[in-house]
Amino acid sequence: MFSKILADVYSVFATTEWQATSVMGLPSNYQGNLPPEFARISVLPARGQVFSHGSTKKLSGLVIISLFVKAGNGEGRSFALAGILSKIMDKKTMANGTQFEVGSITHQGLDEINKALFRVNYSINFTIYGE
Repeated sequence: MFSKILADVYSVFATTEWQATSVMGLPSNYQGNLPPEFARISVLPARGQVFSHGSTKKLSGLVIISLFVKAGNGEGRSFALAGILSKIMDKKTMANGTQFEVGSITHQGLDEINKALFRVNYSINFTIYGE
């Protein structure tokens, strides 16, 4: 189930809508050179349950996509990127069965390492059912 969730989340960044932004989606533990703007992806499975005498599992959790955009230009760019994520993910069931709820954004402020970047977190809860 974990690999299905990851595949569904990463598929968001392969869509035509997201590709048009030119913002790379990178895993949370990425160690390479960072582009001028990027999205850091964290998938946090949090709660598992078993139904129907052990034949069906439910796993829920949270996806946090940290959007790093150029600082000093207002909220427009981060809101536009969050809007695209919302369009792709909100209330959608992805190819592998991951069901997303409705996302929200929180401003995190200037990046601690690179003050030229402003960070906004797009967070969305998910649920997946399976074996």
